[in-house]
Amino acid sequence: ACAWPAGMWCLLVLLLPAAPAIRPAAASPAKTAICTCGRGTDVPGLDMGYNIEPILALDKFVREPLNGDLFFVLTWKKGTISQAMLKFLRTSPHVKSLHWDDVTTAKLDLILETLEMGHAENRTWLPTLLLPGSGSLDGHGKPYKFLLLTVQWHRCLENVKTVEKSQRFRYSYVAFTRLDLVWMAGHPPLSVLEAAGCQSGATPVWGLDGEEYGGLNDRYLLTERRGAENVAGIFGVFKTFKVMNELQLFIQRHGLDTPSKPLGAERLLLHGLIFAGFCIRRMTSVAAVAHQKEHHMGGTYMYERLTALRFSRLWGYGGHWEVNPEEPYLVGARCRGISRECCSAASVHFGGHMRCWEYTGQHVYSLQRCCRKRHVDVTLRPSNDTLMLWSRTILPPSEPLEFGEAVASVDDIAGSVSAAGLQAPRWVCFPTGPEEASWVFKVSEFGLQQSSRSPYSLMSAGAVQCYSVDRLLGKTAVASAWLAKQSVGRATQTERRDVDTTHRTK
Repeated sequence: ACAWPAGMWCLLVLLLPAAPAIRPAAASPAKTAICTCGRGTDVPGLDMGYNIEPILALDKFVREPLNGDLFFVLTWKKGTISQAMLKFLRTSPHVKSLHWDDVTTAKLDLILETLEMGHAENRTWLPTLLLPGSGSLDGHGKPYKFLLLTVQWHRCLENVKTVEKSQRFRYSYVAFTRLDLVWMAGHPPLSVLEAAGCQSGATPVWGLDGEEYGGLNDRYLLTERRGAENVAGIFGVFKTFKVMNELQLFIQRHGLDTPSKPLGAERLLLHGLIFAGFCIRRMTSVAAVAHQKEHHMGGTYMYERLTALRFSRLWGYGGHWEVNPEEPYLVGARCRGISRECCSAASVHFGGHMRCWEYTGQHVYSLQRCCRKRHVDVTLRPSNDTLMLWSRTILPPSEPLEFGEAVASVDDIAGSVSAAGLQAPRWVCFPTGPEEASWVFKVSEFGLQQSSRSPYSLMSAGAVQCYSVDRLLGKTAVASAWLAKQSVGRATQTERRDVDTTHRTK
C-alpha cells in the first residue's frame, strides 16, 4: 500500500520498531505531553486496516525527540477503527490516555448553539467564527472545525492533568497536533527551541511555517506547560461577544481592520494567542496534512507537502536543527507584488492586513516569508556532504527569484552581476526554483500562451524558500558584493511591481 511519494511510508515501515507487547517502566518521567486530536476518517487507511504509518511517524519523529507521552482525543466512526491502530494504542507504553466518540456533527451543532448563546446580546462578531458561504445566521451556518479541535484540546489537557496528578509530576511542555498531520523527519530538539526562545519573558508558543492564511498554521502547536491552559482554553476567547469584542478592539488598536466576516481558523488562532499574551515562534515544517480522496501526489495542500518532503530529505541526509542566524541563509522568495505597506512590522505580527491577502493578480501563500528577514526562528542546516554536492552542481538561477523587501541580499539580476564582474550567487529553492517549476506544477502549454509570465512567477506569492549556498559555505564576499547592489535590486523590484499582474493562477 505505497500510496506516498517515492515509497516513503513503505520505507518507514521497515525503519520503525514494533511496539513492545509489555509496557516497561519508564526510566525517567517524560518531559512533553503530546495531545493528538481530530477525526480518524480524515487519515488515509486508518479506518481500513492498514497504513498506520502516520501514527508511527508521530511516535518516532515527535514523541521520541520530545521525550513525550501520547494523549488521544479522537472522533471516529464506530466499528471502523483498524486492528493495527487498536494494537498500537493498547500496547504502546507511551499512550497515557485515549478518548474517542462518533459525534462530530452533534458537537459542531453544540458549538454553534454555545456561540449563539454567548453572542446573543450582539452578533457583530459571530460571522467571523462561521465557515465562508454559510455565514447567514438565519441559515445556521456551521462553525469552523478548528473550534471542534479547540474543544478536544481542552478535553486532552484535562486528561494530561489527571495523569500528572496520579503520577505526582508535571510535564514541562504540551504539544497540540492533528491526527491528519504526517511527520516526515525528526522534530527540532527542545534544547534548540529553548535557545530560540522569547527574550521578552512572554511564554513562547511554537508553530509550523507555512499554511498561515493571514494567521498561524493550526496543524501543530508546542508551548511550555505554564501556557498550556491558555492554548487549550482558547475557545473561551471566541465563545462570548464580550471577550471577542475585547479581542477585536485589541487588534484595532494595533492598526488592523477587523471586518465582521469569516476570517479563517489560522487568523483566529494567531489573534487569540497574541491576545492571551503569547510570544509566537515558527519553525521550518517537515510535516504535511494527508487526507482521504486526494487525486494527485501533491495532495490537497501541494506547497506544504512538496516543501516538507524536500526539507525532510535534508534531515535524512544528515541535516541538523539550529537557531536561524540573524543573517539567515534561508530566505523567502517569489514575492513580487507584495507592497511595503503589507510588510510593516506591526501588521505582519498580526498576520497582515486582509487586503494584502485579497488583492487582484495572484494568490498569496505567505506574508511571513516575504516580509520578515528571519521568517522562521529554527530551521534545518544541510549537512556538509549536502553542501559540497550543492557547491559542485548548483548553478545560478535562470530568472529572478523575486526576494521580499526584508531580504538584504537581493541576488536578482544576473545580467547586471555579470556586467559588474561579480560572481553570481547560488541558491537552492524549495519546493522548487525556476528551473523545475513547470515540471513540478505541470503548467499547461495553453496556460503559458495565455500569460506572459514564467511557470515560476505563476506560483503563489511567498510559496518558495531558498538556501544561499554561498552563505552556508561561508563565502561572505559574494554576499557583501550583493549588499552593495541592494539599491539596484530594490529599484528593479519596484519596476516589476508596475508590470500588469492581472493573470490569475488557477
